[in-house]
Amino acid sequence: NHTIFNASLSHAAILFENLLDVADKKKEDVRIFSGCFEKEFYESLKGKVVKLLNSGVKVHLVSDCEKKDLEENEFIKTVSDHKNGTIKNLSEQKGIPHFILVGDSRYRVELDDSLKTARANFNDSSTGNMLLGLYNKLR
Repeated sequence: NHTIFNASLSHAAILFENLLDVADKKKEDVRIFSGCFEKEFYESLKGKVVKLLNSGVKVHLVSDCEKKDLEENEFIKTVSDHKNGTIKNLSEQKGIPHFILVGDSRYRVELDDSLKTARANFNDSSTGNMLLGLYNKLR
């Protein structure tokens, strides 16, 4: 149980890839709360997500971006068109940090979106369950 801090988009991508690998290995659902699912970041993860979806792992997305901004997003389309994927669009949710949660104990949660700082942990059920409760309220 070790908290990992990150402060760059490239490090965030590495953490996301590792979290998705764990989801694949353990067959645990993936939940992501994010903004517009920026193409530059999420397109590189699409292959891993498709593999998860095809293996029966559920991938649930919640976005706080304008719906019109998601219409041409290939990552969103890939997940929402798959039987094991869901997407929900909300109006802007101020004050709620973006995060990825795998199962109920592995996560990366943003501390500051503009600076891309975050903390991650691969074995913290206390924070994981708090994020799961928050995610379920968003859904």
